Amino acid sequence: MGRYQKRGDSREVFGDDQKESLLRQSTHDSSRHSLNDFDLDELDSLSEDEYREINTSQRAKRLKSRRSSYATAYGTKPSSAHVAITKATRRLWGWRKWLFIAGIILSASLMLIGGGGLWIYKSGPKNGQSPPWYPSPPGGTLSSWERSYSKAQKMVERMSLPEKVNVTTGVGWSMGMCVGNTGPAIDTGFPALCLQDGPLGLRFADRISAFPAGVTTGATWNRTLMYERGRALGRESRLKGVNVLLGPSMGPLGRMPAGGRNWEGFGPDEKYASVYLVKTLVKARVEMRVQIEDAIKERAVDFEELVTPLDALKDAFDPEKVFLTTFPTNKPPLKIAPAMIKDQDICLVFINSDGGEGYISSGGIRGDRNDLFPQKGGDALVQSVASGCGDGKGETMVVVHAIGPTVLEKWIDMDGVKAVILANLPGEESGNALVDMLLGKVPPSGKLPYTVGKSLEDYGAGGQILYYPNAAIPQQNFTEGLYIDYRHFDKHDISPRYEFGFGLTYTTFNLSSISLDSVKAKTAFPSPRPKSLSPPSYSEEIPPASEAIFPASFRQLKKYVYPYIKSVSDVKPGTYPYPDGYDVEQPPSPAGGGEGGNPSLWDIHAEVKITLKNTGATRGSEVVQLYITFPDDEKIDFPVKVLRQFEKLALDPNESQSVTFQLTRKDLSYWSVGDQNWKMPTQGKFKIR
Repeated sequence: MGRYQKRGDSREVFGDDQKESLLRQSTHDSSRHSLNDFDLDELDSLSEDEYREINTSQRAKRLKSRRSSYATAYGTKPSSAHVAITKATRRLWGWRKWLFIAGIILSASLMLIGGGGLWIYKSGPKNGQSPPWYPSPPGGTLSSWERSYSKAQKMVERMSLPEKVNVTTGVGWSMGMCVGNTGPAIDTGFPALCLQDGPLGLRFADRISAFPAGVTTGATWNRTLMYERGRALGRESRLKGVNVLLGPSMGPLGRMPAGGRNWEGFGPDEKYASVYLVKTLVKARVEMRVQIEDAIKERAVDFEELVTPLDALKDAFDPEKVFLTTFPTNKPPLKIAPAMIKDQDICLVFINSDGGEGYISSGGIRGDRNDLFPQKGGDALVQSVASGCGDGKGETMVVVHAIGPTVLEKWIDMDGVKAVILANLPGEESGNALVDMLLGKVPPSGKLPYTVGKSLEDYGAGGQILYYPNAAIPQQNFTEGLYIDYRHFDKHDISPRYEFGFGLTYTTFNLSSISLDSVKAKTAFPSPRPKSLSPPSYSEEIPPASEAIFPASFRQLKKYVYPYIKSVSDVKPGTYPYPDGYDVEQPPSPAGGGEGGNPSLWDIHAEVKITLKNTGATRGSEVVQLYITFPDDEKIDFPVKVLRQFEKLALDPNESQSVTFQLTRKDLSYWSVGDQNWKMPTQGKFKIR
């Protein structure tokens, strides 16, 4: 703990000095470069000497331009003293600039605005409150990976030190074809890898597709669509020369509904999200052979072929039969001219709730949302339209494009609001998808991949955003445990507006003939961990420092991170500060031993059969969702229910189809912290919901 010393309205925390980070020489050098507005392009092949010559000339032009601007602005020329100071300052600015910027960044990162003044954190627990666990288990112990690890071992043995550094570190932001690139190991035949954003499609590329976001795909609850989306992402990436696509995203799960990047994931339920992740990764990996407001919202990809809802609506209706009136504004003058919508039979209102990454801010939103309400006056817009549409007798449909749950309470119960479409982030076919659904060409069949609460407070303390750092190392304690989203609502008996997994369509369904069969007897723990192979070993001999020297007459690119050092004298002898416990041999976990864990975790222990029937007049799709409730246990706090399986079926009117769900040991187990293993309750009864 640090010691607090109060200074007026502010406090400082004093503690032990932080150890200086160990940096590669090339990384350190790149951070010391003096940069200005005239920096050459990152891929310019000029040497540093050539750059210095050009930059000197440009500095002179820039200084002359500044003098002219000064005279224009203030009606006079800068004094000779001012010019002298400017020149002296510029000479000092080069090597001090980065120290100054680093100081600003460090200070900003340690500041916290709180009640009573400005708090500055100078120290904190080195690892927060989450102690590390060393060492990581060795790889290459499974027979299914034996051949791959053997090939890798032989290749690594032939690599020089710079080649090893090249394939394990990047060469700098966008210093190749992709946003991330590794260096090659030329002599051993390992190529440089191209790593590119992102979860919606390829970033900084033309002639590509802008796919629906992860949360939108999650809302389909459709395994086939998820697979096909992964296939298309992988294929486009491969054809563009990308080796590693930086997506899909397993998280964030959506613990905090206002999180600005929740849309990249599939939803707040880990079982549900894992199914979609596997479907995407498997197909994308095969294809790659290597491991409207939405146009503004989804900045990770360019929308070259965006079809807006307005464009699609204009194309869908015959202007001789349907009079389409549009108001592309958040504030139509309905109070001044109520006749604008008085004669309308149907009104469509489009609102949104945006977010993103913290490095960009827009409309007061700095990444995470400030709340869960519609933005840009969305609530007021819906209220005014729903009140005036058809002189109060028309039907209003609200389309919400949002990155996650949105509070709808200010208008959802209005008589004029007949339908709400939670469209999430639909991608480039946004308009066509919406119109197809509105006109009945494709019946709606999505289900919510999150819970829509009536307020942000409904999501509990764990659902609130940490907008400012609460320590030198910001700390989030997940005291809510498993209770996020629907599990939190169930535990505290909070009625949501719309529950996780909810969604309507144009027909009705009925479930019947539910049966449960035991396949394998219950036992508390998985089978003993299978015997593992010996992991591959590598030489620990330290290569000579001369092996890492820059080659003679090597021409360096500005900002490029190289695996070389300038001189042997850059190498400082000493003991590397390995963390405590790094070399302690840990026993293999009984929960491991196979891909995804102990192989017996995937044994089938029960089967559930159920029949779904379309009882309506039109074809439609329904998602059969299987939840389980664990047996009562005074020592274990279980959620009311947890999702374990789901399947989507498309049925014609009066058609029925049987569904069989297989429940594995893992489906029926919970993680026991004390046993450090998956544990299945053997007493009491499971409930199927």
